[in-house]
Amino acid sequence: MPFDSLALEHALSKLDIDVFQAQYAVALSGGADSMALLIALSDLVPRERVLALHFDHQIHPDSDSWRMHCHTTCNDLGIAFEYGVWDGERPTQPSEADARAARYQWFCRILPVSHILLTGHHGDDQAETVLMGLAEGRNLDRVAGIPRKRSLAYGDQRNVVRPLLEFRHVDFCAYLRHRQVEWIEDPANESSQHARTLVRQTVIPTLAQRWPNVKSAISRVATDLTEALKVIDEAADTVINDSAQPERRTLFCQSDPLDILPLCSLSLARFKTVIRRWVHLGGSTSPSDSQLVELKRQLEKVNSESHCQIDCGSVEIQYFDQRLYLIVKIPTQHQIDISAGPDSQRIQSWLSVRFQESDIGISHHTLNAKNLKWQSRNGEHRFSTSKASGSSSLKKIMQSKKLAPWMRKSLPVLVIGHDVVWAHGLGVNARYQESERGESVVIPAFTVSL
Repeated sequence: MPFDSLALEHALSKLDIDVFQAQYAVALSGGADSMALLIALSDLVPRERVLALHFDHQIHPDSDSWRMHCHTTCNDLGIAFEYGVWDGERPTQPSEADARAARYQWFCRILPVSHILLTGHHGDDQAETVLMGLAEGRNLDRVAGIPRKRSLAYGDQRNVVRPLLEFRHVDFCAYLRHRQVEWIEDPANESSQHARTLVRQTVIPTLAQRWPNVKSAISRVATDLTEALKVIDEAADTVINDSAQPERRTLFCQSDPLDILPLCSLSLARFKTVIRRWVHLGGSTSPSDSQLVELKRQLEKVNSESHCQIDCGSVEIQYFDQRLYLIVKIPTQHQIDISAGPDSQRIQSWLSVRFQESDIGISHHTLNAKNLKWQSRNGEHRFSTSKASGSSSLKKIMQSKKLAPWMRKSLPVLVIGHDVVWAHGLGVNARYQESERGESVVIPAFTVSL
């Protein structure tokens, strides 16, 4: 099928997009794929509905001229243009994955909430991705290739759409030649350092000698796998929804905790599918098969004192109190002993606190006390749950209230001397509680940035 604006309209409409009412942002690298997408889209919809986003990775010495080429093209078309630069901390030799992560972080910051992000991924990319997933032994969602539509990030309402997966790179080159539009050839696409180049230049041509339509065949398999995975995910979602306990969610949780009783009754195959899906919904990397087998084995013999933990890259699966929690990893902490005050302040590099009004809380008199501090929890801290009773060890109270261990270890407490004025999960010490009587009272609220 030749590529043009009518072919693009057909592809977008198949993805349940209101083609002429939607607002679009095109991820514009300047290569033939994204350039053809931009030109065809500018012919299809009013140009005020189109925004071009260009990210300069600052890797290739010609990246400045690439950006200028994209900017000039957009000016000629009358399309708004935004660009970003990878100017923060980065690896000495950034990988494709590093560059992609930086690019999508910028997309998350810049993309308007009203816009759909379109990328130029095509059928050749799809075939390469499927073969690489097979060769690397990836999970089915990676072997199924590039999704046609997905959320920009976990929990994000904005979407990334790939409308060009039915086309090939040569289609876009032919279209741009016909339109007399120049595009950029990135030398990195031909670099032997990249696994994708090996697949493109060696593996696929070898397969094509025996099966000439191998790219189309792989794309059809990817579509079938995607549909099968959707059915599997729907079944896993049913189990997750039945097991989820959102009321037990705490700081650092990436997903709602799961009751382990329904999980333990599952077959091993269903258990692995459910946990992979749960971790995926939390925006994290799936555990390995061996990790899931070991997790199932441990859960079948846990008791109230048991502890099990599975490392999933940026997060951990932890068992606590008959539930599974997906917890983001907490960075190395510094011991805290800093003065507190009524204003917002950063306590750790990843933890900030502000004070908000409440019906029952801490008086401004207490809040302005000179000896009020934020401290890391220690064995000398005391807490009162009732004005009628004396104070007790903070550690014992936290354990009796079944506060999760990562909460007990990670979060500082607000103190005067050895008295804990406030602790997350326990609230205000009974000795310091005040009600709103003409003067507002406040409680702290943490914000975690990981």
